[in-house]
Amino acid sequence: MILNKNSLYKEIARVELNSTKIFLELNKKELNKLSLSNKTLYFDNTILLKNVTTFNINISGEVATVNISLENSFKQIWKIAL
Repeated sequence: MILNKNSLYKEIARVELNSTKIFLELNKKELNKLSLSNKTLYFDNTILLKNVTTFNINISGEVATVNISLENSFKQIWKIAL
């Protein structure tokens, strides 16, 4: 049962992370509205994702590179075409 709970929490975190990536791709012209405070990622003062330990964006030319890490050790780097 404990193993199932841990697997469930990891899968939920993975889905939330992928949902955040899709959201950013759909709102790529408004990436400047993102902010991180107290391990919570906000978009225009609305909660987007919780338990975020690292988040930064580097915009270079026509590509935004997003580096994100969650408390449960999920780490991803996304490239978003602008």
